[in-house]
Amino acid sequence: MSSIGCFMIIVVCFSTILFCAYNIFRSMKNTQSHMSARTLELNRQLFLTLTFQTILPFIMMYSPVGLLLTLPMFEVYVGRISNYAGASVSIYPSLEPLIAMICIKEFKKAFMS
Repeated sequence: MSSIGCFMIIVVCFSTILFCAYNIFRSMKNTQSHMSARTLELNRQLFLTLTFQTILPFIMMYSPVGLLLTLPMFEVYVGRISNYAGASVSIYPSLEPLIAMICIKEFKKAFMS
């Protein structure tokens, strides 16, 4: 029963994130004619960065830990999956800033030089 509650919390959180992302994207499209080309490009880079930074925790933390907690309920042997869950949770904080360094051109130039 508690796993259903945790699942529902995650569903509500990601639904809220998707709703807000859609509204931000729609607002950016509507105000596109009032912005310079440079501002539009920066907004696109920031939106892409935030999208990847939203997806990353789901892939690196929620999914592995969720599988680690859920699979034993269905009598599925987790073996090496438990190693992946711990490793991915510990690697996640170092990957988060790399997304910004790769997606934003100015950061990428400074990072590569």
